[in-house]
Amino acid sequence: MELADLDRGLNEDSGLLGVSGAYSDWRALNNSASAGNDRAQLAKAMFMHRLVAAVGGMVATLGGLDALVFTGGIGEHSPDVSRAVAAGLEFAGVQLASAPTTPEGDRDVSTAHSAVRVLVVAAREDLSVLAEVRRLVLHQGD
Repeated sequence: MELADLDRGLNEDSGLLGVSGAYSDWRALNNSASAGNDRAQLAKAMFMHRLVAAVGGMVATLGGLDALVFTGGIGEHSPDVSRAVAAGLEFAGVQLASAPTTPEGDRDVSTAHSAVRVLVVAAREDLSVLAEVRRLVLHQGD
């Protein structure tokens, strides 16, 4: 295999796209999985399994968890992913009252008895970009 083919295979044709055969976008994959596409369902299940394993590994490495934050497109708008992660972290005291379903701003979605706060935080990429532009403009002559 040529290096360029290997690079393309690992960086463009793998992951959700490689498993589903058609989708790298989470929303399209999720819609296809909901419509009964077996490969999309497998890709979604693998993604959630690996996500729970990765977060669980981080919790174990840290020796516990104070807060679990869902943000970004999937974190803010994918209740099935939030439920899967929360269920996988019940051992750490995570209790999810309601999974994020609609954009309602920043909120706590954990139960009152959860040992871990579960938060949904809007990503606000626009504010990050604005802050960087401001920093560059103000320090342009430095």
